[in-house]
Amino acid sequence: MPKYNYSYIDMETVMANPDEYINPVLHDACKNLWAKNIFTFMCNIPGDGGPTYITPSKVSAENEKIFKSLMESNPQNYWIDGYRGKTSYTLGIQKANADKMTDEEIVAKFRDLTAPLQMQDVQKTYYQTPEEFLIGCGCYREIQNPDYVDVGPMPKYKKGTDKDDYFKMMNEWCDKTTIPQTLKEFDKSKMTKSLDEYIKEKNAQSRFDPKTKNIYQSEFFLKCHRDYEKYLETQKEID
Repeated sequence: MPKYNYSYIDMETVMANPDEYINPVLHDACKNLWAKNIFTFMCNIPGDGGPTYITPSKVSAENEKIFKSLMESNPQNYWIDGYRGKTSYTLGIQKANADKMTDEEIVAKFRDLTAPLQMQDVQKTYYQTPEEFLIGCGCYREIQNPDYVDVGPMPKYKKGTDKDDYFKMMNEWCDKTTIPQTLKEFDKSKMTKSLDEYIKEKNAQSRFDPKTKNIYQSEFFLKCHRDYEKYLETQKEID
């Protein structure tokens, strides 16, 4: 498989080895975002067709406001991407412009594009709340999912049906089949020990934050959270 042509690699692995997963022209931009705890979901580089862009995985409420403002003032470089049905804020350079630029000019442009975004805390994707963690330990009850529908058998194509209409119907049917009939809800009465004891049992002490009680995906993301706390303290000193 050629370099950079990966469907999905976890964030920590990408950040540890950007030479393998990120085209050099986007290295600085991605590192600028990572330094602000803005982790990246997808990139597109010159020559791949379409604009050259970076789509963050999730941004904070503050950065969401910044993105919305930038989209109004500069829609050529900031927009919403609807990849796989997700609403994802994206920053980049339109193909017509990127095709005329050198790599150095693209690097400089992305330096400007990433500058307005602010340092943020680690977002929900990368940690569990205590309740979510305890559900994984068996402390839950099953409840009916209000979004569940019995979709019945797969729709069959009928002669004369418009193909676009049929594919749309099939996509909707497929989406509905992924909706579970029941959901797991945290049930405190199912706890037989303390949260700390469950954390020790799962060897999760090194990724547990005693202040927030959140359990991070790894020690790396807990460190990123603490970097954000240090940033807030620095900002207080400046103010």
